[in-house]
Amino acid sequence: MIYVFIMVSNVGIVSMIAMEKALHKPMYFLFSNLPVSDALIATVVLPGLLKDIMTESDRYIGYAACVIQAFGVHSLSTSAHTILIIMAYDRYVAICNPLRYNDIMTNKMVAGLSVLAWVIATVPVACILGLTVRLSHCTSTISNPFCDNASLFKLSCENLLLNQIVGLLSSVMLWSTSISCIGVTYLKIAYVCWKNRNSALKSKAVKTCSTHLIVYLVLLGSGCTVIILHRFSDYGELRNLASVLFSVIPPSLNPVVYGLQTNEFRQGLEQIYQILRVEGLRLTRYSAYPVFVLLLLIYVFIMVSNVGIVSMIAMEKALHKPMYFLFSNLPVSDALNASVVLPGLLKDIMTESDRYIGYVACVIQAFGVHSLSTSAHTILIVMAYDRYVAICDPLQYHTIMTNQMVVKLSVIAWFSATLPVIVILGLTVKLSHCTSKIVNPYCDNPSLFKLSCEDLSLNQIVGLFMSAVFLIISLSFIGVTYLKIALVCLKNRNSTLKSKAVKTCSTHLIVYLVHFGCSCTVIILHRFSSHEELRNLASILIYVIPPSLNPVVYGLQTKEIRR
Repeated sequence: MIYVFIMVSNVGIVSMIAMEKALHKPMYFLFSNLPVSDALIATVVLPGLLKDIMTESDRYIGYAACVIQAFGVHSLSTSAHTILIIMAYDRYVAICNPLRYNDIMTNKMVAGLSVLAWVIATVPVACILGLTVRLSHCTSTISNPFCDNASLFKLSCENLLLNQIVGLLSSVMLWSTSISCIGVTYLKIAYVCWKNRNSALKSKAVKTCSTHLIVYLVLLGSGCTVIILHRFSDYGELRNLASVLFSVIPPSLNPVVYGLQTNEFRQGLEQIYQILRVEGLRLTRYSAYPVFVLLLLIYVFIMVSNVGIVSMIAMEKALHKPMYFLFSNLPVSDALNASVVLPGLLKDIMTESDRYIGYVACVIQAFGVHSLSTSAHTILIVMAYDRYVAICDPLQYHTIMTNQMVVKLSVIAWFSATLPVIVILGLTVKLSHCTSKIVNPYCDNPSLFKLSCEDLSLNQIVGLFMSAVFLIISLSFIGVTYLKIALVCLKNRNSTLKSKAVKTCSTHLIVYLVHFGCSCTVIILHRFSSHEELRNLASILIYVIPPSLNPVVYGLQTKEIRR
């Protein structure tokens, strides 16, 4: 997974720089060398490691292939430093000499700096490996997860002093040159910013240099750890782990750091990979923590209570009845519905930067939101039918409400909840996009189709029609069922029947009215753009109130569940 992420993210960044005209600047052309280097070094090391992990027998590699891998490992590791040095020079010119930036950083200069970075990275490595390959061998075991210069010259029983001195000297020269160039550059940039009181210049310096500095420090720390551990043979396992992590951490972090910190990259990602920006909750710094704690406690309560009820119905033989088997669908729906929305909201509350989500992930969340909200109504409809049979036709109840019938009703409830949602979202995903901002705390169908600048009449009509038809069917079915139950109770003077009807139907009716009220509020508020804050609040409460109240209402009102 890490290797796939490294390849997709780094190749994606190079592709983005190539395709997006907004990124056709010297800074990004120079930076494009870094993801190329990261993708190559990961490819040199990780596929071989993956193959070795799945190989139970001894792992073998030809000497020439081992030398080539060692050349790739060292030259690509070095290239990361040389690329960051030329990027630091670019930042120095941009901030310290902005008027002459375009004259200095021409296409020819960018190409020259890029070639220089790669030549400086490869020539010393070729010299070091030249000293290694002339040695004879007295062993054939590479004491490392992959081939590198130190592992290669340790195959020899000759005097290795020259190889060790040259290797250490080259490493020290690379590190000292790298640290000196980066250090001097940033000192000059800091001095210019300190002298100049222009806040725009300081802001530009912080934005463009902070990403570069983070990437450099990660690379420096990883590289130093590996070099130091190579000097101590006692720490073999730790050295091997550090060697692998050196090929994993920088290539994984670099695209993330540049992607999150650089505005042009974020905009490019939004356009190419259809990454959407979620509005989230508008909270102040002081209100964020109390809201986070409150929502977290509510989410924990929802999960514990609803999962607890499902577990209770599964384990308690006294609850193995059609009524409770049908009801068990409701806490499952509530727990899933809360999990689709609340964890994302909790994460967003603690994230100070912009919130992002992929378009596909947004569509999946919207599907979950609508299908699970709808399923609560369809489950309550099949539960109403169960109550109708139990009260109006009690003698035939066990004949009608068999296990097979319970399964059929459950399947119908879930199927009728998901099919209309697929149709509605099918109309939405065919639309083109002209914006990438989700004006809602989470993804839903109206927020998705509002990303388009096309004519949305069809989407709005179909969405409103489906919602209206669904709520009318739901209200009609529940209404007719309860009217029939009421008529039977009025005709029949049996007080036990009336008591049973009140006890079993009151909980169901309370739960239904809560769901119906919340759903109507959200649907109505989505039609009025002026009530955005109120709509966002109602959109969240629909995933808080019903899932929290349902287990409480059924737990307090139902004798078997209380017991």
